[in-house]
Amino acid sequence: MKNRKNAKLNIALVLLLVVLLMLPTQALSKGKPNRDQPLPEPPPGPPGSVCEAEPPDGDFDDDGFTNQQECPPGLDTQAPNYTAAFDYPSCIDYQGDREYCLDPENKDIFVMLVTLGPNSLIPADPDPLRYVNCRYDDPNCLGITTHVIHPNDPDQPFPDRSVIVGGPKAVRVTESPDINVEQFGQAWRGTPTTGQDDAKVYTYRIRDFVNSKLGGDHPEVYVPHIWHTIAHEIGHMVNLWTKYTARYGGWHLRARTGKIMEESVKVQGTTFFISDQYDDSSIGGFALH
Repeated sequence: MKNRKNAKLNIALVLLLVVLLMLPTQALSKGKPNRDQPLPEPPPGPPGSVCEAEPPDGDFDDDGFTNQQECPPGLDTQAPNYTAAFDYPSCIDYQGDREYCLDPENKDIFVMLVTLGPNSLIPADPDPLRYVNCRYDDPNCLGITTHVIHPNDPDQPFPDRSVIVGGPKAVRVTESPDINVEQFGQAWRGTPTTGQDDAKVYTYRIRDFVNSKLGGDHPEVYVPHIWHTIAHEIGHMVNLWTKYTARYGGWHLRARTGKIMEESVKVQGTTFFISDQYDDSSIGGFALH
């Protein structure tokens, strides 16, 4: 009798193990996904839903690109007045990385990232626009998919930052080695289409400031500070935070709010509190044209 009971117990344990192995991995692990790994791309939704229901010259997602430009086939080198030398298909029928397609239902922005080349302090990987882009597990990302353009590439696009002649423009962020400045970055407030050109991020100034506080070389601190500053200056160029406060240095939240549009990064002793999220009032409140 005892052997029969043991046999039944062993069979039950085997069946339980089989069931557990069949469960999806995410159901067994409730930890936050690794920020360095993009989340799986979601299905594009009902094919052609916006493209069939909305007028071609409308702009369903209000990002400056018309429904026709973001619906199949998207923007290609044959599209009228398109300035780039490469294609951006519509996400409706494109199954690749979201970075390389335009979505008529979700906002897109083009960013010209002008680095210092071999002397740059902005690593290409991971994504230097990670605090802006909504491709990671961030509840407070800005709600924009960024498309990075490197102006020093052979197929240099965008005369006058225009993606479409007479239409939406890219924003430009230029890395500067200047250390004889007080600020870590600067940008004109406006939108990609109406604002003045060229934000600056003073990466060498950021590096020297961080290292002066900590001693030695600390890219694990100054690189996130650079990411924060890029996101902060892009925030100005998409019209974030509409309240001007002189004591906060302009169009900023007060310091120590722990959000990207705060006046400055909080430093306490040798600890840097580098915010990587926008405040709730900023999300969805930006303007792209």
